[in-house]
This record gives sequence, C-alpha cells and structure tokens, in this order.
Amino acid sequence: MVVLQLSDVSRTHGSGDTAVHALRGVDLVVQAGELVAVMGPSGSGKSTLLNLFNLISSLTAAENVSLPLELDGMRPRQARKHARAALEEVGIRELTDRYPDQMSGGQQQRVAICRALVGDRRLVLADEPTGALDSVTGEAILQVLRHRCDQGAAGLLVTHEARHAAWADRVVFLRDGVVVDTTGPAPSAESLLETTGV
Repeated sequence: MVVLQLSDVSRTHGSGDTAVHALRGVDLVVQAGELVAVMGPSGSGKSTLLNLFNLISSLTAAENVSLPLELDGMRPRQARKHARAALEEVGIRELTDRYPDQMSGGQQQRVAICRALVGDRRLVLADEPTGALDSVTGEAILQVLRHRCDQGAAGLLVTHEARHAAWADRVVFLRDGVVVDTTGPAPSAESLLETTGV
C-alpha cells in the first residue's frame, strides 16, 4: 500500500538570477513497511523533502512527545503514558519532566525522534536523526525506526551516512534537486556513492 507519493515535485527558493532550484521534478513512492533512505551531498535537496519539527520550549519532554497524540484526540493521561513508553524505548525516560532548555542537543534530538515515532504512525519522516548522537545511540535510534517500518509504517530517512542507509530497503540519491540513482537494499551504498560521485 502506498503511504507517500510525490509526482514531479519541484521547489524553488528565490527568483530571477538568485533562484535556487532545491527540487526538480522529483518522483518518489514509499510503501507501507518500507524504509527509504535519501542520500546526496549538501545542497542536493534532501532536507527540502522533509522537515523534523523543533521541540516546543514551554513543554516538557513528555508533553512534547504526547502532543501529536492529543491532537489526534487521545486523552491526555493516555497520551502521556504512550509518551513515557516512547521515551523509555530510546533510553531517555529520565528526561520526562525536563524542558528543552534543560537538555543537551542530542537529548533534544532524541525527544524529537520520540515525537515522530509515538503512536500508530503510518509515515515517519526523519531528517538526519542521528546527527547529534554518538554512534551507539544513533544505531539504537535507527533500530527503533527500522522496527516501526517492519511493523507497517512507511519511513523516509535523510542521511549522509552510507552505514545508516544500510538499514533501508531502498536508497534514493539526489544531486542538485534531481534523483540521479536508486538502489535496492544498501550494503552496496558505499560503492554506489563512489560510482555516482555523490
């Protein structure tokens, strides 16, 4: 079942001589249960495809994570229970009652990841989710993301790291806003990066 479909998507920032074409005619389909990694050099248009929203500074970690559930109509007490479970799943339950300004950048990133993953999500968008994390924590986050996709969610992962793309079912390579290549499961992502010059 198709969860995300982009057809001939283009995005331009600015106009005239200073216009930057972030995306040019991009086609992309992500199926339920599939994790797709998007790779490419800086400025290739990867992050234009998706954005990971910042935490709300006036809410605690648990409140930030439970917010999407409450907006979906879940009762606050039940939403907080799910939020605490999500925080525990990524190893940061001790941050439950802390505000973003009481957390490190890596801790804030993990809370934002929890918010993206909590509940029955059909689509998970992750823009460099391991960027501010150590390698062990980053691998744990990717394992959670892979597990969610194995349970039926569709996942789109933007990453610079071929070893992180190896968690995906498919890798899409962008350059100058254009899809230049697509490959299957990514044990060969390193070699494909070399051959495409990405």
